[in-house]
Amino acid sequence: MAGDLLPKDARVVRMWVTDDTVVVITRGGIQAFDAATGEPRWDLRGPSNTDDGAPCAASSGVNDQAVGAVLHDGGFKKYGDFGGCGVLVAVDTAGGKARWREDLASRGGPQADYPDVPEDAVTIGDE
Repeated sequence: MAGDLLPKDARVVRMWVTDDTVVVITRGGIQAFDAATGEPRWDLRGPSNTDDGAPCAASSGVNDQAVGAVLHDGGFKKYGDFGGCGVLVAVDTAGGKARWREDLASRGGPQADYPDVPEDAVTIGDE
């Protein structure tokens, strides 16, 4: 079942529930499970061209098209030793594919200038 598939130390960022799918967003990636059986449906790793692509934050739910938004860590190469949550991805929960991604501009300045990403840093609407 789903609990056996997630790492024991997985830090859950957010969960989305649709009519037939439960999507679990952790710092390790995004996994979807059949809501009735718990069987795995799909697994989506971080975007390409990022060091680790770990999700930092996600929208509280999905829109009417079952698309959710996830903010990923852009990694060391782009943001330096602090890292940074600068890759926004729209995830189609029906098929487990990224519909699009946007690399957000990085900020200059010392590490102290980067605030922690709050839980509700990402939202999504119907359009």
